[in-house]
Amino acid sequence: GYSGTSPGTLSVQIATDGFPRIVYSDRTSNEVHFIQCTSINCSTNNDTLIDTVADYYVDMVQGSDGFSRIVYENSNGENFVQCTNADCSTNNHVLLREFNSADQVSIQMGSDGFPRIAYDVGIGAGVYFTKCTNESCSTSTTRTITNIGGYPDSLVLGIDDFPRIIYSNSDRSELFFTRYITEDASDISLGQTSVPVAQ
Repeated sequence: GYSGTSPGTLSVQIATDGFPRIVYSDRTSNEVHFIQCTSINCSTNNDTLIDTVADYYVDMVQGSDGFSRIVYENSNGENFVQCTNADCSTNNHVLLREFNSADQVSIQMGSDGFPRIAYDVGIGAGVYFTKCTNESCSTSTTRTITNIGGYPDSLVLGIDDFPRIIYSNSDRSELFFTRYITEDASDISLGQTSVPVAQ
């Protein structure tokens, strides 16, 4: 379990066995940990160290195989982990994009069983969308959502599997929502630019 002094962000999901899965970052140790709860209240669990040079933001989703998919940022850039067993002690790790600074990350699973990921590379430095084209995300396509937006951002998929992304502008004074009409976010709804939804 957690024994650090400065927790970062975390994400929790319920796996097919009915028990929680938790991923969290520790800002003191720069570690990312994955917790497989083996009881309803997580009083028994397995703790797997995912990374030792991580930064702050993490997110997680469950795959169709019942195993977790994790996205997080570290000093090298944006990272994706496909857990290949329940406690994630075996996994496939891919560096999605290299950069020196990152903020929010968000992950969803497409109906094809492959992840979709939205992330930004620092406040005001841009938001990106990655569509993984296999389970391990070793192959993918990435689109630039905006070159000037940034933290915070979030992603959801519609029943059509097309992404909806919300993000702030460079000084966080506005929120923008964009609906796409393709799975890889290459086209936006009605050919319009993103629309501010809050100021």
